[in-house]
Amino acid sequence: MRRIVEYCLVGIAIVAIALALPKLIHASEYGIFLELTRKPGFQPAWDAMLRGETGLPAWLRAGNGTSSEFIARTSGGKTFITGDMCKPHDCPAQQIFGAFHMDTPDHASAAWAVLVDVQYPHPTDRPASAYAKLRWLGHPDEPIKALLMQSVRRANPDWDHAS
Repeated sequence: MRRIVEYCLVGIAIVAIALALPKLIHASEYGIFLELTRKPGFQPAWDAMLRGETGLPAWLRAGNGTSSEFIARTSGGKTFITGDMCKPHDCPAQQIFGAFHMDTPDHASAAWAVLVDVQYPHPTDRPASAYAKLRWLGHPDEPIKALLMQSVRRANPDWDHAS
């Protein structure tokens, strides 16, 4: 009986790995979010989002930010790739959180972002959001804004709460 249970557990583990592997391989194709903004299937959407925007930080225009890996997420039955970048050597003060709408695994039809400027240093008796200025890029609708704000909150644990 014990051997049957062991075989079942091994079988379940193999099935779980087999189901997760395509997603892991798919994710590794993209790398970090900054690199994604330069890929041929994504750069046109990113450039269209930035086109016509004035007063953007030089590091953002030049694509010289510090970046993290992207996260694939589903919202409203649509697939989005989200990630963030920040000003080199000053991440807490200036970050951008972006989202691509995926048409296919290699192509995004649209991009949106929120540029977050936070005054540092600031008192810790109020949440970081009290000292932040948000700038929406790409004309996101309310569901996209909510998706982007989830990324902001995930990256900034003190966003809604005083530390």
